[in-house]
Amino acid sequence: MQEQIIYNIPPISLDSLNRRYPALRLDGIAINILIDIRKADVKEVITSYRHRKHTLIHPTFSSDKADFVKWIPEIRKMGLSIWLNALWPEHNGGHDDDMAVEKSMPDQAWGWLIATGASVIQTDRPKELLLYLKSTKHHH
Repeated sequence: MQEQIIYNIPPISLDSLNRRYPALRLDGIAINILIDIRKADVKEVITSYRHRKHTLIHPTFSSDKADFVKWIPEIRKMGLSIWLNALWPEHNGGHDDDMAVEKSMPDQAWGWLIATGASVIQTDRPKELLLYLKSTKHHH
């Protein structure tokens, strides 16, 4: 069942992860690094995973103008995936599920998350998001 699990991991380097959780060294295990963009070592922590397969970077940012947002394309170039949470506006710079559905602005919400580099979108509106992804040809 290892292929069906995503482990949430605190914002620690790959070396620290390997020391703390030796069982997670298996390359087939997906891990989701919960990133605090305000920490001074955020770039070093993320960069430490650049050669590890099945790694998602999960940042939280209250402003879509945060410097971290501009760095997301570089993270993707490292081969890392990006997990963005659409549940609450303070997790994604205001581009949340309510904007997409309640305000009928899916391009400004989910579309923005996709354009910013999301590989995974966490949502409470899976049906609506799936319809949006299909309509915009983002569903595989």
